[in-house]
Amino acid sequence: MTIEELVIINADWIRRRARIYYSNHSDAEDLASETICKCLSQGSSYDQKRSFRPWACAIMQNTYITQYNRRKCVLFSGLCDYELYEGKEYADQLASVNRIHEIVEQCRHKTCGIESLMLYAEGYSYDEIARMLNISYATAKSRARLGRELLKRALEL
Repeated sequence: MTIEELVIINADWIRRRARIYYSNHSDAEDLASETICKCLSQGSSYDQKRSFRPWACAIMQNTYITQYNRRKCVLFSGLCDYELYEGKEYADQLASVNRIHEIVEQCRHKTCGIESLMLYAEGYSYDEIARMLNISYATAKSRARLGRELLKRALEL
């Protein structure tokens, strides 16, 4: 039986299974669709001797974990995208934003880890960062971690 036939036969089961991860119907449908897409694109790695459902469950679980981690990330926006409120708090907000911007720039000059961290915060994967900066995956991940630690220490002062 081909991978396409297995996916068609198990499509309803995949959709029901996705509801275990998400109570929101739209999110569950997105997870199921992504799982089906990955099953089809990775069909060449499927071993016909094994059962399809555990293989599809592993793909779904990994997809869910990736989605969860992306949602958990703090999203950064540029300083020009930051909308300040008018009023008495305006000066305090502007001072805080400017201070954070200065800290990030100071840290950027101390280590190349901030560049990896900023790219990760923009949504790039470690693989993409590694290709962009012409470094290994492990180096990209390590630099982002070090950048996070440096920023955390600098912002606590």
